[in-house]
Amino acid sequence: MIYGGSSYGGYLAHLIAKIAPWHAQAILDNSCSPLPQLDYIIGREFDNDGEFIIFDGNLKIKLYSKTFWTCNANSKYCFTPAHYKIRSLLNTEHLKIQSEYAKDTLFISYHSAHDEFGTAKDKEKLYELYKALDFKAKLHLIKDEKELDKKFIRSLNHSLGMSDSGLFRKELPTILEQFRTKVFTQRQGKISYPCGNKIFTFKDEGEKFLLEIS
Repeated sequence: MIYGGSSYGGYLAHLIAKIAPWHAQAILDNSCSPLPQLDYIIGREFDNDGEFIIFDGNLKIKLYSKTFWTCNANSKYCFTPAHYKIRSLLNTEHLKIQSEYAKDTLFISYHSAHDEFGTAKDKEKLYELYKALDFKAKLHLIKDEKELDKKFIRSLNHSLGMSDSGLFRKELPTILEQFRTKVFTQRQGKISYPCGNKIFTFKDEGEKFLLEIS
């Protein structure tokens, strides 16, 4: 399978490659953050300005995603360091485990060096680790306006002014050509990641994909 997307969609594509690497032959990403964004998980408890803000006359309306996660240590929904760690793409220990299953997965990413969310350095570090672990990974870090082709890459802001369809139009033909002579077989798999005192195990079981936490 080929997974891809922009921003959070690109993050989810990478996350699929982490938890089910045998099901991911290629990842196409535009501007995802390698680290979980706590503002979108437990942001309300930080008393931040909300994930989205609507201004209506004299009203400022803060909007948040509905979530059960909390900072309350006594809650069964307490968001712990282990929950953060399993969601992180930038984790050397986990990447070493992932590399044992996904040497052939192709990673292609675009990112602005001037991304206003300050995630460019993390993305560089992630792709350096991919290469060090022999993943087939290529990061296009756009640093200058001279690199804007005005067709797909239109700005130096987050997401580069590039749509999901533009990302796929730009990269998918080359990927399909690389895969033209390859034979892919559907298989069942299982992978485990230690996170502090917890172990997260992701596995296929019949037609289901399960998570076990021990």
